[in-house]
Amino acid sequence: MYAMQRNLRRLAVVGLMLMSVGCMTERIVHDGWASFPRDPKPTSTDADGSDGRRSGAAQAWTVPVESFTGMGRHQRASRLGSRVNSLVGMNGAWVSDNGLQTTLFFGRFSSAQSPEAQLALHAIREIEVDDERPYAEVRLVPMSPVVRTASDSRDLSQYSGMYSLQIAAFRDQDAAAQRDAAEEYADQLRKDGDEAYYFHGRTMSLVTVGLFAKDQALVTVDNPLAPGSKVDRYGPAVLELQKKHPFNLINGMTVVEKQNGKVMGEQPSMLVPVP
Repeated sequence: MYAMQRNLRRLAVVGLMLMSVGCMTERIVHDGWASFPRDPKPTSTDADGSDGRRSGAAQAWTVPVESFTGMGRHQRASRLGSRVNSLVGMNGAWVSDNGLQTTLFFGRFSSAQSPEAQLALHAIREIEVDDERPYAEVRLVPMSPVVRTASDSRDLSQYSGMYSLQIAAFRDQDAAAQRDAAEEYADQLRKDGDEAYYFHGRTMSLVTVGLFAKDQALVTVDNPLAPGSKVDRYGPAVLELQKKHPFNLINGMTVVEKQNGKVMGEQPSMLVPVP
């Protein structure tokens, strides 16, 4: 927390004027994300649900839940990840793409025998869909070094096609400082119980909360300003989250918006699509 405060103090407050709520323009600068190798295939299964492989080097473990191929594979994996998080009551889902398929994983564990790993494995196996348990046979597998270092469940860029509520932006000439500030703020929010994410762009780093499919993020209603036409509005879940996070903070401070010299109020949090 102290490190985050130090980063916030050293970041210069900037007059970054973003579009206000209701304008669904993309405000994220997309840096792209890495391609990852295929998930390792298990060779045998131990009683703890791991694949039986052992190594003298320290390994990280994860649960591969489901893989997708074809058009829209990343979006489908991301939507399932959001649903899995909700069903098991933990924010551990993350996705990786190797150029041919996108795989949804759950968790990163230092040991396959750890209580956290076993709890997650049991929770995934117990998921029911239409009175069936489609993931009853999933197991813990060791993560490759590339996936281990390149993937981060807090990184919003994994969830392309989804929506999230932007509540903060950090910008500074020192790119490392703005990245650290965003990640530390996301960590603090998660400790407080929020489903928080960061997004590193070329000119700024963003912090968001919540992850929504389009039908959860937006609802289409009659346009009161143009009878006979429709308009998209934020869905109930987004509006509820906005009550807790009403503003979009710039380098830790609220920004006052003006239009034609008239003060419009403090810049609100806003729904953004993940590119």
